[in-house]
Amino acid sequence: MDPFQQAQNQLERKAEQKVSQFTTGCVISIIGAVLVGLVVVGLAGYFFVLLRQESARTGGAYLPSGGAGLVAAGAWSGQQPFTCGGVDNVTIEGVTASLPGATAIEAGGNCRLTLVNVNITAGVPISAGGNANVTVTGGSLTGTQNSVTAGGNSRVTVSGAAVSGAVSRSGFAQVTGVP
Repeated sequence: MDPFQQAQNQLERKAEQKVSQFTTGCVISIIGAVLVGLVVVGLAGYFFVLLRQESARTGGAYLPSGGAGLVAAGAWSGQQPFTCGGVDNVTIEGVTASLPGATAIEAGGNCRLTLVNVNITAGVPISAGGNANVTVTGGSLTGTQNSVTAGGNSRVTVSGAAVSGAVSRSGFAQVTGVP
């Protein structure tokens, strides 16, 4: 075999190796991207299912806002207890709730909860803890155990609402606008 033929054969083998390596790299990259995409879609689906379950458990009231927005007024029907937590910013208007012996509203974490013309009769209409900030304007709070239970660094401000029942404060909690 002449040297020119040998050089040509070597170049062809090297070119075939490079093409094979490039093709293998592309296939591995595509498979990796597909796997990463499947993991992301799977995690998103998992968190969506968790959010739907929590929303169903709380009557649609658990819709995290990231501290920026509001849960739509009327998101709580008053048929079952309501929980606000994390950095939720929630406004509830015009709801009447009767939950004998239960705690109607629990606000914790850094929840900002505004109740406007809400009428609650319960064992404890409002329980606030953590750094929760609850504002009650109008309406009524009637508690058979306590009208308001506040602990931690929470703050409950009542303005223009009829309040019936004892107020329990602990920690650095502040409750204003009630006897």
